[in-house]
Amino acid sequence: MCLICDGTYPTFTGEILELTCKKVEKIPLISGVKVLTCKNCISLREISAIPGLRKLSCYSSDLLENIPNIPGLQELEILSCNTLSEIPIIDGLQTLNCCECTNITSIPIIPGLERLFCRGTRIKELPLIPTLKFIYCTRTVISEIPHIDSLADLHCSDCYLVSSIPLLPNLKVLDCTGCPLITKLPNLEKLQYLNYDTYKILNLPHFPGIKNINHENV
Repeated sequence: MCLICDGTYPTFTGEILELTCKKVEKIPLISGVKVLTCKNCISLREISAIPGLRKLSCYSSDLLENIPNIPGLQELEILSCNTLSEIPIIDGLQTLNCCECTNITSIPIIPGLERLFCRGTRIKELPLIPTLKFIYCTRTVISEIPHIDSLADLHCSDCYLVSSIPLLPNLKVLDCTGCPLITKLPNLEKLQYLNYDTYKILNLPHFPGIKNINHENV
C-alpha cells in the first residue's frame, strides 16, 4: 500500500524517496527528503515545496501543471510532463531538464543556472544566462544561439531555424547536425569535439584543440 495515496503522510527519515504509484495526486510536505523521484505518477497534480529538497525528478506526469518554487533546489528534472507550461525561477538551481515537455514555450532567466536540457520543447529562444556551461536544445524551433562566454557544451542538432554559431570562446563540444541553415563555423579555438553536416559546411576553420570530428553526409 502506498502510504501517501492512503492519506497517512508519514514523516520520512531517509534522504531519497522514489514514488511509482499511479494513484498519488499530491506530494505532501515530507521532512528529511533531499532527492524525490516520481516515475509514471500519472495522477499527480501537485507537489509541495519540501524544505531541504535538493533534487526533484518527475517523469510522465501529464496532470502536473505547476512546479513549486523550492528554495535550495539544485536540480530539477521534469520529463514528458505535457501539461506543464511554466518553469519557476528558483534561486540556486544549477541544472534544469525539461525535455519532451511539449507545452513549455519559454525558459526564464534563472540566475546561476549551469546546465539546461530542453530537447523537444516548444521554446523559440534560449535564455541569456551568463553562467550556462551546457545546453542541450535539440529538436526545438529556436532560431539563434545566444553569446555566452562560459558555454562549453552545445548540442543543437535538428534545430532547423538556427543559421549560425556565435564565436564562443570556451566551447569544447559542438553538435550541429541537422541544421540546414548553418553553412560555416567560426574559429572556435578551444573546440575539442565536433559533429556536423559535411554537405552543408564545406570548409572548416582551423581548430587548434580539436580531438575528434564526426560528420553526417546525408
